[in-house]
Amino acid sequence: PPTSPSWLFHGGFLAGTGPTRLSDDIPYGEDTEASTDWIPLFGAPIEVGEAAGGQVITASYDDRRALSPLGLEVVQRSFAFDDPGEDAFVLLQYVIRNTSTQSLSGLRVGLFADWDLPGSGGDPEETAGWDPSRRLGLVEGTTAGQPALGVVWLDDVALGQVTYAVLRREDVIESVV
Repeated sequence: PPTSPSWLFHGGFLAGTGPTRLSDDIPYGEDTEASTDWIPLFGAPIEVGEAAGGQVITASYDDRRALSPLGLEVVQRSFAFDDPGEDAFVLLQYVIRNTSTQSLSGLRVGLFADWDLPGSGGDPEETAGWDPSRRLGLVEGTTAGQPALGVVWLDDVALGQVTYAVLRREDVIESVV
């Protein structure tokens, strides 16, 4: 709901064909100086509008700033709603287009979420898990009264193609340094 605190410290979209060809906007790892590989498309401003009783925000970007660009253009639409019962989530839609002359075999896309639910000492402290029956990757706070938060894959993709991984920030940094 609009009155709730923001529990998401950082979120981002990723696309890649392998460990040396990844476009992301994760501010950890190999290129922390330029933490985003995605750049807004020239002439495509961020648009805010209304849809189905809620708000829709549309942004378009490409990966030309990546260390090894894939040649992708992405249109991202975010939908949020005000009605009770529909105000505790955001829907994200991604339309991805290959603008390069190369076929991108093995392309994988994903979302990165750095949740921060404060523990009793104030520092982030949460537990994470995966519920395959609901296609739900989730985190839960360790302090009473905190919500469970998560990401659900809504597209009709075989469950074997949906992966959820829990990584510690230290592990991510060590893996790319």
